[in-house]
Amino acid sequence: MSSQLESTPPGSVQPLDPALAPYLSCNQPLTNHLQRLAKERIAMEQHRIRAAMDEVERLRKKIRQMEGLIDGAAQNEERYAFITSPIRLLPSELVLEVLKAVLPAGCVLGREDRIELMHLRSVCRHWRGIILSSSSFWRGLVIEAESV
Repeated sequence: MSSQLESTPPGSVQPLDPALAPYLSCNQPLTNHLQRLAKERIAMEQHRIRAAMDEVERLRKKIRQMEGLIDGAAQNEERYAFITSPIRLLPSELVLEVLKAVLPAGCVLGREDRIELMHLRSVCRHWRGIILSSSSFWRGLVIEAESV
C-alpha cells in the first residue's frame, strides 16, 4: 500500500490511501489503526509539501542566477556590438559630412543648433575632435544687441 503511494511520479497528486478514502464521504469514526494511518499520511504530506517548497526556492534562486547571467551576457553583447560598430570604419572626412548634414545649412548656428552641436561633441572623442577641428561649425557668430 505505501509503495503505491511513494511510487507516484514527482509533481503529481498522490491518490488517497484506499483504506482511508471511503471516510471522505461519511462521518463514521475511524478505528485507532486508521486514525494512526491518517496521521502518518498527514505527516508524509507535510514532508512532501516542505520538500516541494524547498525545491521551488532552490529553483527560484537558480532562475535569479540565470537571469543575472543573461543580463551580463546581454550587456557584453551590446558592448561588443558597440565596439564593432560600422561607423568606426568611416573616415573622418565622411563623419564630418554626416555631422554637417545634421545641422542646418549656412554658417550661423542659433541657440538650439549650438546645443545640438554640444550633444554631438559629447558622443565620443573622435567626433569631438572632428567638430573642434572643423571651421564649418565655428564660422557663424550672432551678437544680439539689446534695444536701448
